[in-house]
Amino acid sequence: MRLSDAPFATPLRLSPHTVGDPLRMRELGLGAGALVEVAHRAGFGGRVVTVGPTRIALDHVTCTRLDVVLVASPTHAAGASTGAGAGPVAP
Repeated sequence: MRLSDAPFATPLRLSPHTVGDPLRMRELGLGAGALVEVAHRAGFGGRVVTVGPTRIALDHVTCTRLDVVLVASPTHAAGASTGAGAGPVAP
């Protein structure tokens, strides 16, 4: 799916099969495999994406050239206790 078609506030991973200048994308923190989220729509069809704590505004043409893949969100935290065998809880 193209970044321009991606849903908002959903974890995405940039595909290595993107069209554009790979050096410039890496300089922006948008290298292959980077985790991003579409924060909101920018003017003229662009998007504002978050990469970690950083927000980056991308124009529409760039968004149509970037392929992304949906990242499955974990349903349970790793190592979370179910409560079985846990000691008493202090008040």
